[in-house]
Amino acid sequence: MVLGTRMPCQVVARLVLFAVSSGLLFGVDLGSIGGGLEGMTQELGLTPFEEEAIVAGCKGGAIFGCLFGGACMAVYGRKRTMVLALGPFILGPVLLGLARNFPQALFGRLIVGFGVGTSSVASP
Repeated sequence: MVLGTRMPCQVVARLVLFAVSSGLLFGVDLGSIGGGLEGMTQELGLTPFEEEAIVAGCKGGAIFGCLFGGACMAVYGRKRTMVLALGPFILGPVLLGLARNFPQALFGRLIVGFGVGTSSVASP
């Protein structure tokens, strides 16, 4: 873009939409565990260490998601990487809902974190 030229309103609107939706997904996925942790602890019989591991699992997955997102953006571009980031946002909560023990719940949270990391790198 040449200095002094204006960006079309549709482009600005799309950028704002992507940034807002990515930030919203990031916050919801990081904060949503607080409401479900008590029920998950009772249902799965989690120890305090396992509770902490499940909460931290999202951040651990985000580390790998950031690395994947950066590499994916270099190869496929920002838009396709954002589309790929939707998969973990859908798969992770499904795995969490179907979890019957600690390793399954932790794996679901790691998948959610992977999506969080990928989308935070790829969002404008």
